[in-house]
Amino acid sequence: MQDNNPDLYFVPKGNGESLYKEKGSKFHGYLFTVRSESEVELRLSEVRALHSSARHHCYAYRLDPESGDYRANDDGEPSGSAGKPIYGQLLSSDLYECIIIVVRYFGGVKLGVGGLITAYKEAAHGAIENSGILSKTITRTILIRYSYEHTSDVNKWVHHKALQRGKETFETDCTLELEVPRVQFNDLVEEIDQLVFIERVKD
Repeated sequence: MQDNNPDLYFVPKGNGESLYKEKGSKFHGYLFTVRSESEVELRLSEVRALHSSARHHCYAYRLDPESGDYRANDDGEPSGSAGKPIYGQLLSSDLYECIIIVVRYFGGVKLGVGGLITAYKEAAHGAIENSGILSKTITRTILIRYSYEHTSDVNKWVHHKALQRGKETFETDCTLELEVPRVQFNDLVEEIDQLVFIERVKD
């Protein structure tokens, strides 16, 4: 799905669920948006609690596209039969900032490695389809400081540049976090340093 913009990547529109059945076995797929290892662990804990009687809670995740952090886990299934096909669906859709967990309930008939691969793949694919996909841009954060009297000037400038506003504080002076597309970062820093009504708060 990637185009020629190196800063463009894709994330789920929201959470998604699916159910795939094969020879009596049930594979419950869950897709959640996550941005950190702690969120990964939270979602795993939630699904394990929801399906505490299931023997297998297999998963794969990808975090942000810059770090490239990912993991795939078979959770007791034959090696490469669960985590890898789940991860493969993340790769096929080029998705980041998400985890897919597939819970298996054994139906009494062994599926074999090939059958397991297909089942985990289909459950993961269904969860993605039911979540939808959005595009995002890799950004950098710039913190600016300005006086109250320049609020109108700052607002007009931010609107003109079509920048995403982040956290704001209003104390002795005002501060505002701006989310800037990575490709525009250096040029925007140079422009801010030339403006008289904004001060860039340097790291």
